[in-house]
Amino acid sequence: MLNGPFQGLPGSSEGWTAHEAWLLPITDGAAAKAPAAEATADTVRAAARPLFLAANGLALALALLLAAETSTGWMGGLRNAPVAKAPVITASAS
Repeated sequence: MLNGPFQGLPGSSEGWTAHEAWLLPITDGAAAKAPAAEATADTVRAAARPLFLAANGLALALALLLAAETSTGWMGGLRNAPVAKAPVITASAS
């Protein structure tokens, strides 16, 4: 049983009844789609398409540059890191 300030919140599964509006099923059929809403959605998709293509092109270019840089090292940095030479220690049995 829920107690306190969170008892009657929408989305809670305890004590709900079928006549509450937020529990009614959403229809996804063709009759539920309004023509004005579809036209608006198509307009927004058409307006966003150049931005979508530009963002995907930028991501592809960055991925190619990253692959080229990691395979060739052309951005600088140390190509061959200096290797510290260990001193040669010889032991004598005398």
